[in-house]
Amino acid sequence: MPLRLDLVEKAWPMCEPFAIARGVQSDQPTLIVTLTGPDGLRGRGEGCGVDYAGETPAVMRAQLEALRGAIERGLERTDLADLLPAGGARCALDAALWDLEAHRLGCTVAELAGLPPLKPVTTAYTIGIRSLAGYEETARRYAAYPVLKIKVDGTDPVAAVAAVRRGAPD
Repeated sequence: MPLRLDLVEKAWPMCEPFAIARGVQSDQPTLIVTLTGPDGLRGRGEGCGVDYAGETPAVMRAQLEALRGAIERGLERTDLADLLPAGGARCALDAALWDLEAHRLGCTVAELAGLPPLKPVTTAYTIGIRSLAGYEETARRYAAYPVLKIKVDGTDPVAAVAAVRRGAPD
């Protein structure tokens, strides 16, 4: 079944700058893929890519543009592994194809995949590199999370962990 492929580059703003060893990030560059069938149903997916692997929204867009003809002729999900390398472009297109198929069948993607009903999962809040006082303050603010992940630099990682522990003793 023919499809229309739409690609949109978006930079999702972060609630605060996120500092890690490689640098500071204030937004998450993303490629949004929308597939629209002749019936008007849409499937959407997005991929962020891995910046240190050279995956930017522009690179992912180029990968998908190279396959535009095959995609718009009705590419199957099962063909993706042979046509695209693992990464953000394949992730975004795969998600859009799953979403579209689920819409057509009137079910969820989990049901389509044969999975049991989805349940909430435990997630972590990641605290980026900051001052010791900043670690403690941020840990206090996010202490309700069951897991705090901490990014540290080489200055004094033990002191950073201790500051987080003061802010979120549990």
